[in-house]
Amino acid sequence: MGVLPRLKELGYHITGAKSVDHAGRRRAGLNYDQFARALGGRLLSIMRPDLELALREQVGDTVDMRFGCSIAGIENSD
Repeated sequence: MGVLPRLKELGYHITGAKSVDHAGRRRAGLNYDQFARALGGRLLSIMRPDLELALREQVGDTVDMRFGCSIAGIENSD
């Protein structure tokens, strides 16, 4: 779709995530750098509004984007 370069611009560099208890002690975590290496560097953290922005920029006014919808049926014809 050609939107990946823009997504990379809008994405966030995150080094890790952790879960802490009520006293602030680490209980679990994930090292994103290790995770990214395991994925060959193909890890992108992006917020939904930024994803929507990049998609809207790419398709412009030519596409009616809808969220929270599902396909009820498909009719294949000429």
